[in-house]
Formats: sequence, structure tokens, C-alpha cells
Amino acid sequence: MGAVVTAFNTAFRDYVAAGIPASGENDPAKSEIRAIGETIEQLLVTSGIQSIYETTSAGIAATTNGQLFIVAGSGDVFAYLYKNVAGVAVYQGVSLPSSASVEALQDALVEIQGVVGDVAVLKEAAGYPSIYPVPGWEKIELDADGRFSSGRKTDNTEWAAKNHAEAQLEERPWRFPFPIADWVSVTVDPNNKFEAGVDRWGIYWVGYRGEIVPVGNGGLILSACAYGDSTTYGDELTARNAERWTTLLGADLGIPIWNRGANGQSAAKIVARAGGYISTASVTGGSIPASGPVTLTDSSVPDMLSSYTYDGLWDVMTDDGTRIRGTLTRASGTAYTFTRLNAGSAKAAAIVDLIPITGRNDLAAHAFIGMGINDEPATGANTSLDDMKAHYRAITSACKGGFTVWGVLDRGAGEPTANMAFILALETWLRQEYGSAYCPVRPYLASARALADAALVAPGFTPTTDDTDAVAAGRTPPSFRFGGVHLNELGHQLQARFMSRFLRARSPNTGSPQASFLLMEGSGRIILEN
Repeated sequence: MGAVVTAFNTAFRDYVAAGIPASGENDPAKSEIRAIGETIEQLLVTSGIQSIYETTSAGIAATTNGQLFIVAGSGDVFAYLYKNVAGVAVYQGVSLPSSASVEALQDALVEIQGVVGDVAVLKEAAGYPSIYPVPGWEKIELDADGRFSSGRKTDNTEWAAKNHAEAQLEERPWRFPFPIADWVSVTVDPNNKFEAGVDRWGIYWVGYRGEIVPVGNGGLILSACAYGDSTTYGDELTARNAERWTTLLGADLGIPIWNRGANGQSAAKIVARAGGYISTASVTGGSIPASGPVTLTDSSVPDMLSSYTYDGLWDVMTDDGTRIRGTLTRASGTAYTFTRLNAGSAKAAAIVDLIPITGRNDLAAHAFIGMGINDEPATGANTSLDDMKAHYRAITSACKGGFTVWGVLDRGAGEPTANMAFILALETWLRQEYGSAYCPVRPYLASARALADAALVAPGFTPTTDDTDAVAAGRTPPSFRFGGVHLNELGHQLQARFMSRFLRARSPNTGSPQASFLLMEGSGRIILEN
């Protein structure tokens, strides 16, 4: 079938002169498409297949064991190839497209619908002609009429419909970070480039220097992230994903909350992986390879991925500003492995900046921030109060979608005196610095109100003497905790309940992201509006 493949590759080649981009994008010519049929016909003759049979029975009757024969198809399929195997028709997995389906494919690629003035509702190309996928294309998206709207070629370039009348495609430098179905609204600028959009989580995005970047949530809490340590991660819970406070709070507010907690992490590590700090690292071998992994060492924030189990995207940036996107994983306590997403040219670099793209995108949603338990004096970290202030200011300054800080928890009556002094000093500063953006979770849990609420959350709950003694001393009751600082299931329920009440009083979760977006879209043209 090599001649048929060659004929298709010739008709649907990428450029006017094959392999030469400078010759311009090739619009398939119908004469070359019709020539495919002649190639197929010649192949049939040279293969000894003289007839096209109406049924497999007719084909079996006219052939002997081992011979190939063709049975007529219908619709988009011209014919099917079978083999006579001891009197049984065995389909060979080969079908020939009809001329109508080939021309329909050309129409879908060439007679494309422009985006100007249109609302395009995109869908996957299900049920498309049998020769789909199209050679040279990795993905194609169609509009409601089945015409080409956007796609990605096998060379990883993005394309969109430009002008229907002129039958042109246009390379699209703006890379959508999510599938198109995740967008509520998208606008393009006068050059048909991505200008602005809002995704289904209420995050606003703009096109900036060849990239789509998040800019915030318009003041609406329609999604959130939670950055912290084991007290955010939900350590010691039996069914952690279902029982931790982030899951319970999200369910109560009706929003997704992405939990980014990691056991044992200090504030500096949390801030670095969220994007509050841009850390640096040395590149082993002095070069980011064209493809594959490379080891990074000597990070300015050591081991910031310790106990961190979530996949994320990172950019490494060289001294000349070149950014390469990929994944970053923990190789050891002193090294990371960076693997670029797409192959490219090798890039010389001795030291690179580590830019957490996932963290940057997270902070476009509302952020819940609790950190410091692994910076207390008794842990040996001995982080100063001034350093803790710097860490909180660094991460909150990177929050584009608003934030709520809630501080740290305590270990009840067993909390060392030096730790408790650290906790109380930090809480005083958080209240002074952030005002209504500070949610006093620990003081609430250490209150008589929390004991009363526990009876509502868990009917039949009765506080013990140790519980009332702890509250009298301003400590978290043992009935809300495991043996140490981690909250048990009841403790997480109370934290979620209190934070929900706090948020509803401070910022009611109401409004439509689409309505807010349309008010601020400016002169851009809407090309997608769900």
C-alpha cells in the first residue's frame, strides 16, 4: 500500500514545496486528491483483483483459498478488503474511502469557518470520515457545523481557523492550558490571537508575551487552593481525601479546593513551590538537553518537594530569559530531576531559575494558607518571627485571586512553652497584618464555642475534663486531635465548619464568572461562550 500512502502524503503535504516551510502552507488540490483514486485503481489491477463484489458470499464464490477480494462499501467507505481463508471471508482491516469522503475531508480543512463575529461551540471529531486522523495532525477540533476550528499538528504547533472566505489557517502562538471544554468564555484580539478568557473554575486569563497567564478570579470564590504542611495535607486521617478540612469546606461551599499540603514542610519550602519565592538550582553538565531529563542540584530552597505527591508544571529560566517548560520531581534531598515537556534545542545553562507554573496558576484562585508548625523552636528550625513574616508576605503577595491565612495549630497541654510563645506572637502579627483575611482557626478550636459546636457536628459528644481544662488554658482540646498537633476527623469537621462560616460572613460566594467577565472584556470579540 506504499503507493497509496505516498499519494495521500503528496495531496495533503504541509507545504507547497514538500519539506520547505518558506514555500507557504499547502491547500490540497482536488486534482491531486482525485489522483489518489487512480493510484488505488492501479494497485487493484496489479494485485490481480479484477472485480468489486456486492457481498462477501459473491467474493468467496469467485476466488480460491488465499486470494484477496474486495466487497463494495457504502457512505464514506468505497470498499473493504477481504481474504478467502478456506472458504471463509476474513476482513483484512483495510477500507478504501469514497471520493465523497475524501473531498469532504478537504472541505473540512480548507473551507474553514472564520471566527470573526461567530460563536464557535467546539466538539471532538467523533464519527468523522474513516481516514481520520488526518496525516500530519495530532488533534483536530470542529465547530458545530463539522468544519475545522482549531487543532495541533504533529510538530506541536497550534492552528486555528483564520478566514473562511480565503480558506486560510493561522498558526496560533497562544497555547490553551486546558481543553476548550473547560472555558466559559474566550475573546480574541483584532489579529485573532487569544486576548482574554475565563475558565469553568472562575479564573481569568490573558494573552501575554506568547503565553496564556492567569490574572485572578474577579473577586469571586469559585475555586480555591490550600498550601500548607501536614495540617493541610490531613496526616493521620484514615480516609484522608474524604475527611480533611479542604474536602469538607469545598463540599460546603460548592467549589473545588486543590489541596497542596505536604508533610513536614517548613514555610520556606511551601512558599517556593507556590511561587512566592523564585528559587535557583545548578544544572548538571551545564546544559538543558534537547529532550529527556537533567539533574538539578544546589537549590536555593533545598528539598522543597519533600513529601510532595502532586504532579505539576515548572519552567526553568536561563540567564538570557529563555524559558523551558517541564516537570520537576524530587531525586533526593539535594537534587531534582527536570524533564522538558517538548523536545527542542539543547540550552547551555549553569544556573537556572525554577518557576512553579502550577503554583502560579493555583494562586489565581482563592488561596488558603497555613504554615509555621515546622518552623517552631522545638522542631530545631528556630525560624525567627521576622522570617515568618517574610514568608507569609511572600506567598500572599503572589496571590492574584485573594487569600485567607489561618496560621498554625497547637499540641494541647503538651505544647512546649517556647512553641506556644512563637504561636501566640505569630497569631498577633497575622491579625494585625491581614485583618479580615486572617481566619483564627486555632483560637476557635481552643474555645468553648468549639466544644458547643462539636455536639452539633457529632450528636452525643460530651467534652471531657481534659477538654475543658485545655480550653481554659487556651489550648486545642484532646478530643479534636490525634496524639500531637494533627486534627482528628472531628477536628477537621470543626475547622471546615468554622472556615465556611467565616468566609460566608466575609465574602459571600455569589455571582456568575461569565457575567463578570463580559463586563470587563473590552473590545475583544467573543469566540467561545458556553
